[in-house]
Parts: sequence; structure tokens; C-alpha cells
Amino acid sequence: MKYYPAHGVTALVRRPSSLPILILGVIIGISLTLLAFSSLRILYTTSEPSSYPYARVISHQRRLPDGPHRKDDDDTDDWPFEPFEIADRSKHDHAVEYSRSLQEKVRVLCWVMTEPHSHKRKAQHVKSTWGKRCNVLLFMSSVNDSSLPTVALRIEKEDRNHLWEKTKLAFEYVHRNHRDDADWFVKADDDTYMVVENLRFMLAPHDTARPIYFGHKFRPYVKQGYMSGGSGYVLSKEALDRFAKRNATTCRQDAGGAEDLEMGRCLEALGVEAGNSRDESGAERFLPLNPEFFLASERDQNFWFWQYTFYAQKEGARSISDSFVSFHYVNPASMHVLDFMLYHARPYGLLSWFQEENYRDPVLVTSNATDSSS
Repeated sequence: MKYYPAHGVTALVRRPSSLPILILGVIIGISLTLLAFSSLRILYTTSEPSSYPYARVISHQRRLPDGPHRKDDDDTDDWPFEPFEIADRSKHDHAVEYSRSLQEKVRVLCWVMTEPHSHKRKAQHVKSTWGKRCNVLLFMSSVNDSSLPTVALRIEKEDRNHLWEKTKLAFEYVHRNHRDDADWFVKADDDTYMVVENLRFMLAPHDTARPIYFGHKFRPYVKQGYMSGGSGYVLSKEALDRFAKRNATTCRQDAGGAEDLEMGRCLEALGVEAGNSRDESGAERFLPLNPEFFLASERDQNFWFWQYTFYAQKEGARSISDSFVSFHYVNPASMHVLDFMLYHARPYGLLSWFQEENYRDPVLVTSNATDSSS
């Protein structure tokens, strides 16, 4: 109703119906939504090259970094359950007995790089899977946490720009407190997965009194190469001694720099050899990316890994040693899956590849000339 004073009357004026406008709005809204989803689908399927199928194999699989020294501080890819342990199967066969004897002969200390917000999200899963197979297991952080427990290192700041400082303090702590508790000393991340038995198998032919370290060897910046931090690396006792007793000016003194690169430069300056950890077929034992990457049938040769890796790589699964030691960027879910498949699943009728008399890996005792070949 509306009053018109000029005419002195009140008239009923019909307003346009809102129903057509409502219907039109709904149609436009649905159309825009469908267009947006279509655009996202095209972006998802075209922005990633077809050579990265590993990035879509498992929906929660962590995306790979855009460089060898990147670490995602904001990773929120959590395992949805509390950490749990399943006792390893005990089979009284020759192979198991030999593995147990190696545990006493080749003592391995593992220290794991972690941080406060990753204690429960990641580090606890290392503890409940592969970490329990080390002779000594330590978690290096900046705060005390009795549930792991952790070693609280006094670092300037807890971020990736201070990993070199953290690494130095961690190895110095190990040397002061655990030098005589192990023969070999491993550094790993809290998203590294390791098969500790295979590590001992690889190290068995070597003398820990020799200044040497092993891992996945990268090519640039260091003459002899250096080991990827993500897949983990292992120092002999002599290498640990030289690092802990180094002169103040031998290695980078500040907190900055890529941890694995600075470690490589430092150890080279200390006369520590960057060893060859590949198996006798040339397949890699330490893998600095997740399994999906190496199992992929296609490659993007522009991806940083191919420019960094020291040795020529085989295709697909042939690049992974049957006695592989480690993978990197393994989320908690995949960590538990790997642990179950390796230590509990048993294909019926298949025999172990193990033969004690063949444990001396030929490629590990070759000359430096052979080591530098591809």
C-alpha cells in the first residue's frame, strides 16, 4: 500500500514478484559453481606433468619439494591414529639369527631430527616403527618431551634455517654421551623410513676406524659429493671423532646453510671419504624421495633430483636396491604400511634372498676409480 498525497488517496501498488529473480540467481549460482569445479579439474590435470604420477598415487601422500634442501614446515598430513607397535615376527631361521648377530657386531646409533610440533605427529611413529631396531635411538629437538624422550638442544631458533646448527650440536652431544655405545652413527629426519637390518648388512664389511660416511650421494658444490640429509647418512666412529674434534675454523661456524651440504663440505675438509652405498648392481640403497617417485615409469629430466644425484640412475624399480636402506618424505601412514609389509607379510612359498657368505658387497670394497664411475 502506498499513499499519494497529490490525489488524496491511498492506492494498492503491486511490486514485481521476487520468484523469477530467485530462480535466476539459483541458475547463475549453479552455473558459476560448475564452471569453477571444471576449471580446478583442468588446472589439476594439466599443471602437473604426466611424469609425476607418484604425486597422485595416494591422496594423502606429501607433495615432493622443489629442491634438495627444502623442508615443509607447515606439513599437516597427519596419521589419523595414535602410534602403535606390532611385535616383529620371530622366525627361527638362519637369516633371522644372522640379523640378530649383526645387531651385536654392527652397533648403530640413530639420532632423529625433529621439532616440538612434530613430536606426536611424526617422531612418535618413527619410535613405534623402524627406530626401535637401532641399538640406540635419540630424538633431537629444542624442548624436553619425556614421551619420546627428546634431547633439548640449545639452538637459536627452531626452523629450517638453523638445521646446520642443530646438526652440529646433535653430533657433538652424541660424541660426548654415546661415542662408545655404537660403532656407526646415523642422522635421519622424522619423515625418513629406514630398514636398519639392511643398513647393518651394508656396513658389515667396513671398518668403523676408517674416516668414511655413507648415504645418497649428491653431485654439486662438493668435489667428492655429499650425502642427502633427507634419506639419512651414517658416519663411522672415526668420522664422528674428526667432526667432534674439528678446529673452530674448519667448517662453517654460523647457524645458516643447508645442513647436508655444509656437513659434506665439513667432512671433506676433515678428510672423511664420501663412500659409495649402492649395491653390486648399481641400484641405490639410500633414496632421498618417496617410493612412488622411484617406481614411476616416466621422468621429468628437469626435476632437480636428476641434476643432483651423483650416479646415473636405473629406470623405475631397478633404481631401488633389494636391500634398500631408506626413503624420505614418508608420512606416518606409509611408515606403518612399510613396516607391516616388511616385517609381517610373508608371501607363501617364497624363500629369502639372504645368503650369509655373500654379505660382502663387491661395490663397497672397490677402488676409488670404480667409485667415481657411473
